[in-house]
Amino acid sequence: DPDATPCVLLVHNEMAVLPELLDHYRRCGPVPFLVVDDRSTDATPAFLAAQPDVTVFHPAEGTRYSTHKRGWRGTLLDAVAEGRWALAPDADEFLHYPGLLDGGLPARLSDLDREGAEALHATMVDMYADRPLADHIYAGGGLLDAFPLFDGPDSYRLLASPTRFAANYPSPRALVFGGLRERLFNRHANPDPLQSWLLRHFARLDGSYRGAHGDATERR
Repeated sequence: DPDATPCVLLVHNEMAVLPELLDHYRRCGPVPFLVVDDRSTDATPAFLAAQPDVTVFHPAEGTRYSTHKRGWRGTLLDAVAEGRWALAPDADEFLHYPGLLDGGLPARLSDLDREGAEALHATMVDMYADRPLADHIYAGGGLLDAFPLFDGPDSYRLLASPTRFAANYPSPRALVFGGLRERLFNRHANPDPLQSWLLRHFARLDGSYRGAHGDATERR
């Protein structure tokens, strides 16, 4: 369908979240799914095979997720997404934008086309519950009900991509840091007072930064 927005997914034993995931993106507009099933052993294969808008792919012999996941995703995107918009979330990532779940994806993509945009940088917000991290096991029933909490915008900051990262992944040119992951896994990154002041004033999510061509870009 030339008017549809393909969604490329990589999955492994994702039966707990797959029905909710597919329903979410179906509500955004015409979204066919291209799914790489990485040797799932739960009910995932049978569920995917029963979905009329899902095309299932399998890893080539000798490949594995840890080493070849970008190649799996890239192969499908190269095949179906040249010159058109596509979605490439993880199985537990739900894209949100005002009006998106009312079939609003085509209108939003038209807005981006008029702006001359080639990609949309979406900030990942980790959701969690008020219980130990080890108890965050999802068995279905609604992700937002299971994990209703998230860090506020003041806990995040947007900075230029590190040089080594940018050499391998030139887009996006800026990355968002902070939130739950930094609190849990990078607790020794305590900026000094000057660094804290600079981060508060120049790395805000609602500030501006220099884009790929030196243009000032407002973040909203």
